[in-house]
Amino acid sequence: MKFGIAMPSRLPIREQMKLAQTCDENEISVWVPDERFYRDVFVTMAGIATATSRTTIGTGVTDPLIRHPLLTATAMASVHELSGGRAIMGIGAGISGFDALGIKRISPATALRDAVKVCRQFWNDEAVTFEGKTFTAKNAHMHFESKQVPVYIAGRGPQILAAGGEMGDGVIIGHFTSKPGISFCQENIEKGLQKRDTTMAKPEIALWAYTSVCENGTLARNAVKPAIGRTLKSTPEVLELFGVKAPGLLDEINRFGYARSREYDEAMWAAVPDELTLHLSISGTPKECVEQLQRIAACGVTHIIALPYPAEGMGPVEMADLLRKEVFPQARDF
Repeated sequence: MKFGIAMPSRLPIREQMKLAQTCDENEISVWVPDERFYRDVFVTMAGIATATSRTTIGTGVTDPLIRHPLLTATAMASVHELSGGRAIMGIGAGISGFDALGIKRISPATALRDAVKVCRQFWNDEAVTFEGKTFTAKNAHMHFESKQVPVYIAGRGPQILAAGGEMGDGVIIGHFTSKPGISFCQENIEKGLQKRDTTMAKPEIALWAYTSVCENGTLARNAVKPAIGRTLKSTPEVLELFGVKAPGLLDEINRFGYARSREYDEAMWAAVPDELTLHLSISGTPKECVEQLQRIAACGVTHIIALPYPAEGMGPVEMADLLRKEVFPQARDF
């Protein structure tokens, strides 16, 4: 099993570069969030590219709507060149900052498919003329030599997962960390695989996971519960998928919406049952996290990307060190 870490968006770029150097030394992939309005994803990736020499550097993840896909393709090609061919374009449907920027989330699965198609044409030195539902291009041509950038398609909905199976060099499953959720995703990935060009290798199956590790397992589970609440806000139907009974949980989540506050966090600590953290996170003591990784590996996932949620009193770099020293080494052979 391979491992990656999403760079904590709140860290200054030079601190992210320093953390990435540690990842580089320990064969851990690096993923940079494209979230509004934090430090620019491509500026950060460029800094990390200059600070590292071996690890892959992915967007975790971008989308087809926040900027024109050909501008994203140009930025990705630039990072790919700077890093010596180590960039990955992680791309999903997107939502971050859309309301603030007046962007409408129209036909996200179609937009994603169209974006992947034109990016690959662009990287292949083809002139791109395209007119779709969400963007257009007229005789656009990249003005420097580029190589193909691997594309990992991220999501947890059926249409996006099927697109990943059909088109992606990799598929990133969003937040499902137990057999029911992973199996659901694999079924939809398989639908896409049936339409896949037979000349393409099978995609790598990766998992984007809310992650918290701490010697105090309760604190670790509490750390991921607010994020789990936001996932349930957007996809409440997964409760039925997991067979978890949590009376009043959705009402409590809807009371806050997407707001982030100490009051919301405390409400989620009380309302989200520990059972649910097994389905939507990797969290607990180092030993418990290793056990979870073993179960995930048995489902066919080969690459875990940890999105750090440090326990109260712990910083993201400290938590990343704990993963690097006490969790990942014990799970590499799974």
